Parts: sequence; structure tokens; C-alpha cells
Amino acid sequence: MNTLTFPTRFISIHEAGHAALAYHLRRNVEVIRILEEEGYGYVRFTEKKYDSCFGAHDQFAELMDKLTNLRRDAIIGLGGLAAEAIVMGLPVDAARPYDDPEFKEIERLAEQFGGGIKEYRNQIVDDAWVEACTFLRTPCMWAGVRALNKALRTARFIRGPEGRRIFSGAIIKHKNRIDSAVEKLRFKNACAV
Repeated sequence: MNTLTFPTRFISIHEAGHAALAYHLRRNVEVIRILEEEGYGYVRFTEKKYDSCFGAHDQFAELMDKLTNLRRDAIIGLGGLAAEAIVMGLPVDAARPYDDPEFKEIERLAEQFGGGIKEYRNQIVDDAWVEACTFLRTPCMWAGVRALNKALRTARFIRGPEGRRIFSGAIIKHKNRIDSAVEKLRFKNACAV
């Protein structure tokens, strides 16, 4: 979700960042929506987030599954902020939004998973932030974000399968491009939404 201070342009790019990473990491999206009057948007998923892993567990496999889900959800959760940072032209290291409520929620979940160990929390959150930014900065992924952003700014409401179609269609167009200096320049110019 976004705070009331973001204009619609940033709400749509923010939610498109969440949705693009959700599609990329194979999380089922039910709906992507912008509530312009209220000043925020959201992405709703069809399955529940992972259950908290705080406490004792009987099986190592269960623990690893929850860690995988935490990592995936942390990357998706930071995808909106990462998309905003890319649009604003901020470098990955300088752009960590430590005061943002979404960032704090990811930190809280990671700390809970790590049994209250702050170093563990910081490692999970830092890794998720770098991965979210890295995924979204690739030309194919950014094409998907831009396509979702454009559709959201027009429709304000996209059902999950339609969003996946928009995202996948944009990625397919860019999939066979050569990673050259010209493509990198096009990508840099394309980041200006």
C-alpha cells in the first residue's frame, strides 16, 4: 500500500512493481487496484502468505519452505518501493527506504523469523531489496512493469490473469533482444515512466 502523499503516477508504478515481481516469482495475483480518491493501491493474492515461523519446528524441510516463502514475499513486498526508486533514478544502495511502513513490515517479519536476531533480519531485508531492484532493472522486467503501470493508470483495476497476460506480453516482446550498449541506453531512457 502507499501513503496518501504519493500522486497516482507513483501509486501505479508502485503497485506495478509489486505485481511484476509476484508474477515473476510465481505468486498468484487475484487483483491489482488503485483507489485514487483514497490515495493508495494494493495487490491482493489468491493464497495466504506464509505462516509465521517463530518458535520450534519439527522438520528442517518445513523451516526451509517458510524461509523460501519469506524471501519471496520480502522481494515482492519491496517491489513497489524498488520500482519507485528506479523511476526516481536512485542507485540501489542509496535508495533503501528504511522509514517506509512496507519496509518496516518486511523487517518485522524477517526479525520474527530469525528469532529476534537483528543481524539476520538485516541480511534478509538487504538481500530482498537488492534482488527486487536487480530484477526490476532488467529490460524485460521493466517492460513488464511499464505495461502494468500503463494499464493501471488507465483501468485502475486489473484482475490477476489479465495482469499476467499484460506482463507476459511485454516480456515476450523484449525477450530476444541483444544486451548491447544500445539496448542499455534504451532501457535507461525507458525508466522515465
